[in-house]
Amino acid sequence: MRSNGAKLAEVRLGVKALGALCSVAACLTPQHAVAQARADAVERALGVYVIRPERREADERVRWPSPSEAEVWFQRDVSPETRDAAVCDAVRWLLLGRLSASRGVFPLFDEDAALDRVTLVLFAIDTSVAPDESGAYEQRRAVRPVGRVSITRSTAHALDRDRLKGALAGPECARRGATLVDEVDVP
Repeated sequence: MRSNGAKLAEVRLGVKALGALCSVAACLTPQHAVAQARADAVERALGVYVIRPERREADERVRWPSPSEAEVWFQRDVSPETRDAAVCDAVRWLLLGRLSASRGVFPLFDEDAALDRVTLVLFAIDTSVAPDESGAYEQRRAVRPVGRVSITRSTAHALDRDRLKGALAGPECARRGATLVDEVDVP
């Protein structure tokens, strides 16, 4: 099985060449290669994931509900006590990126004309264990979205990038951050 680095190298070869390259698991179609390259760009720009893809929770990934919308799924349970911190982090990660090398949504909107909305979906995993017909225990897992924060291209371009870092810090971060994006749905 190829590493993600090898897959990225293949994406850089060009979409046309990828039609003929297959892994043991599946063939990468040109459409899949383009979607993967776009997902990789979102991951790099936001820097949300600090764990290598093969070691992450399977549902922590970039999804494309439509060609113009990226959803970045991140595992983080949110309680009433941690809500403000979660909102502050989500807005900061969207606008500025999580890591020092990440740049936030601005370059994504500048470089991908088809992209109009980026949403960070926070989710928890509920697990339960129950015996099956043979008496062996089976673990069941259910992904439960616990919050969404999203921003559109037009809203992002209206922001003053130089003032964001100061606005997204301190005890009022969640309240101020919610005014900077299009949607904050974190109960």
